[in-house]
Amino acid sequence: MKTMYAGSPWSANGKTGMLLGKRKILTKIANTEDGQNIKMGTPKGKVVNSVGAGDSMVAGFVAGYLRGGSYEEALKSGTAAGSATAFSEGLASLEMYEKMLKQISE
Repeated sequence: MKTMYAGSPWSANGKTGMLLGKRKILTKIANTEDGQNIKMGTPKGKVVNSVGAGDSMVAGFVAGYLRGGSYEEALKSGTAAGSATAFSEGLASLEMYEKMLKQISE
């Protein structure tokens, strides 16, 4: 897995990716062992502070994988966690994480 720096473009050559580009749009991609690409939309919101968003995304990805056992669940959880932090003043709260999960589910 490549190291990600918040606010820097990152290619999706690893398992997961987060891009905070010029328009501050979050993009999520996961690649499975068999080469399948899993793409997922992201919740809508205003990026307040990207510091910690990449770390939150990775933590959410790992937690989602351990909880659900699938890359789809892992990517959804990582997307919610990274987005929740990016849309918050500091690190994401559980309430914000759950709000982001709900947006992804819809």
